[in-house]
Amino acid sequence: MISETCESTKGGNLKKPGIDLVAQWLKIAWDTIPTEMIKKSFQMCCISNALDGAEDDIIFDSDNELGAG
Repeated sequence: MISETCESTKGGNLKKPGIDLVAQWLKIAWDTIPTEMIKKSFQMCCISNALDGAEDDIIFDSDNELGAG
């Protein structure tokens, strides 16, 4: 991910990256997460489950674990 030249402080330590570079790293990281994993994560935390209770068992269903698929 580091494509720019790293700058050093007077003491020889690396300077912190700029906010633009950190934002680029975050975007790259978010873009690599599969959409289906995000959906399942919200469901398993009961954040986006059906309001009628039809998906209440998802949190306990081992077939719907993030690693299964």
